[in-house]
Amino acid sequence: MSFSRDNFIAKLRGTNGDHAADQKKDNALLRAWKEDERNQCLGEERMSELEFPDLIKLLMATKEARIDELGGVEIWDNLSPEERLQYDKEMMLSLTQELSAQEYDKLADLEKRKFDLFLWGRCCMHKDLNTVKGGDKAISEFWKSKGLMPPILLANKDNAAVLASTNIGGERTAAEIHAEKVSGRGGVKTTMLGGLLFHHKDNKKGQQDTFSWFFRQKLGHDVAYPGTSSTRYQSNCDGAEFIILHRLLLIEFMDTICYKKDKAGLTNLEKNFLAAIQDEPTIVELLLLAMYNMAFSHPYMRYVRGPGVKHVNLLDLGPLHWNITDHYHKIIADPDLVIGANASGATGTFDGHTWHNETVAKVVREWIPKIPYFRDAFVAFMEGCLETWTRFTSEFEAGGLIDGLTAEEREAAWMPATNDVNEGALGTLRITMRRKPHLTLHQFNARFMYNQNKTQEWMDKTLTDDDLIYLRQQAQKLDESKPEVKRKAEQVEADEAAAKAKRAKITEQTKKKNEALEKLRNVVLVLEEQKIRQLGVKAVKEQLDVYRISDPEVPIKARLNKAGPKGQKERIEALLAAIAHMHAQGLSDPRSDTSDEVLQASEGSSRMVRGDYIYISEDEDGET
Repeated sequence: MSFSRDNFIAKLRGTNGDHAADQKKDNALLRAWKEDERNQCLGEERMSELEFPDLIKLLMATKEARIDELGGVEIWDNLSPEERLQYDKEMMLSLTQELSAQEYDKLADLEKRKFDLFLWGRCCMHKDLNTVKGGDKAISEFWKSKGLMPPILLANKDNAAVLASTNIGGERTAAEIHAEKVSGRGGVKTTMLGGLLFHHKDNKKGQQDTFSWFFRQKLGHDVAYPGTSSTRYQSNCDGAEFIILHRLLLIEFMDTICYKKDKAGLTNLEKNFLAAIQDEPTIVELLLLAMYNMAFSHPYMRYVRGPGVKHVNLLDLGPLHWNITDHYHKIIADPDLVIGANASGATGTFDGHTWHNETVAKVVREWIPKIPYFRDAFVAFMEGCLETWTRFTSEFEAGGLIDGLTAEEREAAWMPATNDVNEGALGTLRITMRRKPHLTLHQFNARFMYNQNKTQEWMDKTLTDDDLIYLRQQAQKLDESKPEVKRKAEQVEADEAAAKAKRAKITEQTKKKNEALEKLRNVVLVLEEQKIRQLGVKAVKEQLDVYRISDPEVPIKARLNKAGPKGQKERIEALLAAIAHMHAQGLSDPRSDTSDEVLQASEGSSRMVRGDYIYISEDEDGET
């Protein structure tokens, strides 16, 4: 068995990972590299097929043409040997690409497809994770749109102290507004607090043993709170199920730990958790997470990971994802399939199986009649899930690249359904380095590959004593070369280069922002509604830019960029709202509130300072 570039290129049919932007970029870079190498292979193969006289003739003709482009033989002769060598390399590359293009054009469509096929598979676990995020975002908007009281605020210790000093009915300070803005709330936040209390990734923190003993005493068996502290997949939904199922016991447990202390009381974290599990809007979000888990998450996992599906091919899962999309539409149209009095796993899950936990389903059904708006909340949550699910399963859309693959192509480009292998290897690295902090990266890689590839079995069957002596010598040489020292030095150099490039980029961005701000300071404001409605598209956009300087409530450009009369109407309404907001604040010009804003654009320093805060801006269209 041997490894060659040509074989690797032929077998490389795509990449598989999560949905992050860096993975998308890696896929694009590898695709471009494969195309370049494919062209190189085709061109070199064509050259190797030429008779020697024909090859010489072709090379000479190509070189003569190159010399003519440079200005003739006299100029060529005056070049240094290094310059001639560089031109020769460029000539050979150009010739190879030309021959490659000719060979590629001769290929049948099926052969071209084999060459061009390059896929990007995305982890199913991340699809589920981001779908929950979509539902969570939608339910946050639901409270606002319906004018309902949102879940209780769960501020950390510092922010809680700031908010405790708020003067009810009085004007809030910037610090109070900031403290409320950055403080979390809701079902997901509550499950994470539970993880910090009852299943902290650091076993020295929280109430872990006390929790375990208490629940064993009450239930007669051991239970474990889901690992939300370790950001385990599904852990937030599993945590919601746990809280819904054991809510009264959790309240009793919190009361116990409060009064068993020398000085009775709860920490800020404990207070937050106890308050959350007794707060109706938070309970609603926990119920929604639990029902999502029952109807979608757990059934979905049966098909993409776990017993019996370890070797499932991601590329075969298009019908599964279409089925799930259809089920979203069904339950949004008829929520009773999941939350009705007669709902069951047969109607509620997308595959028609029983609920994975009938007791949780029973407890949820008991809650629903007590909450008059639960049906609307459920639909809003599922609509948010569907929107995100559709976006994160776009690779399976009908008529797309994966949908058009043949059975042979799917098998040839096999991909795992999840990113577990990479995630698991990373987790193993972190745990190992924590236990053995002096272990070098190359030593870890060697040990990991040794176990993963069952190297010892191969060594026992294959290697002689002389081979073992040779391996020890090579290992000693490798250690003496200090690869870890070199790796760290290279990393430091790369970090410094990246920092320098980022510093230059930010400096340039800040310079442009300064110029744009100066331009906006010279814009004449139009405040009369009649005149505003007569403005053109460009003028309205310019007016909105002025208000964006100091008013965060003005929508970003991307949300007001529609074409046509409808888009212009939205922009005008946003501008009128911004003017009204400015007047409500007692201002006559939004730029009058920026006197303390300093934009620094000097080399080595690029930041926007407002008051006592340093703000670092992010891309408007950034996505996790």
